[in-house]
Amino acid sequence: MTRVATDCSTSLLKFPPGLALVTVGADGALTVRIGLRRPVVRGATVQVDVVVDSAAGRDLVVVVDGVEVPVPAGGAGLRTVDATGPVPVTCEAARCTVDAVVPTAAATLRLASPHGARWSVTDATGAWSFAGALQPGTYRVRCAPGHGLAPGVSTSLVVE
Repeated sequence: MTRVATDCSTSLLKFPPGLALVTVGADGALTVRIGLRRPVVRGATVQVDVVVDSAAGRDLVVVVDGVEVPVPAGGAGLRTVDATGPVPVTCEAARCTVDAVVPTAAATLRLASPHGARWSVTDATGAWSFAGALQPGTYRVRCAPGHGLAPGVSTSLVVE
């Protein structure tokens, strides 16, 4: 990954999406480790858990997205952020950015069956629905490629 600031480095690890680990070194430098970035539909938020782990020999106050997080010497703190984009983190003079989300457009979905097809688009929360009652039968939902989401087809869905 690229360095976000002169006193902050970022790396991609096998953390779950939506989790970021900010380490405060004994020298005060900040290091950010994140899992895969969570997609966020424009106009919505997703939760990102920012864990602050300190190697400093004294108590600190780390500011995560404008909120002070007390971190004891050699200890940890946690701040859950409703993120729409990069999350700023500061500790005294050190600054970095947690880039744990990726903005994406709403995904296009297609419901297909022997009775025909219907289309839907996810809303700002990622929710979706298809208009009208479904006839009994077997259906599959297909997500159109792009928009930050992987293309795919669901397993068969049976409506009785």
